[in-house]
Amino acid sequence: MDDARQHSTGHLEEFADLYTHHLYLAGYLREWAAATARDAAAERGLLEAEYLKGYARALADITDHVEAGEALPGGPLYARVAERLAQEGRRA
Repeated sequence: MDDARQHSTGHLEEFADLYTHHLYLAGYLREWAAATARDAAAERGLLEAEYLKGYARALADITDHVEAGEALPGGPLYARVAERLAQEGRRA
C-alpha cells in the first residue's frame, strides 16, 4: 500500500460518518461507470464507443480512490481540494 493510501485509511475511524457517505457516493459512481460501459458496448460508432469506455474507466478509477478513503481529510484527494479552496480564500 502506498504512503498516501495508507495515510488516508488511517483516518477511517476518525471520519466514519464522512467515509460512510463517501461509500454511498462511490456506489453511485460505480453504477454510473457500469451503465456507461454498457452504453459503450452497445455503441456502433467506434470513436463514441472508445470515448465511453474511457469515461467508464475514469469513473471506476475515481470510485476506487474514494472507496480507499483518499478523499477523507488527510488524504491526497482532500489535500488537493483544500489547497485549491485556500487559494480562493475558502476553507475545506
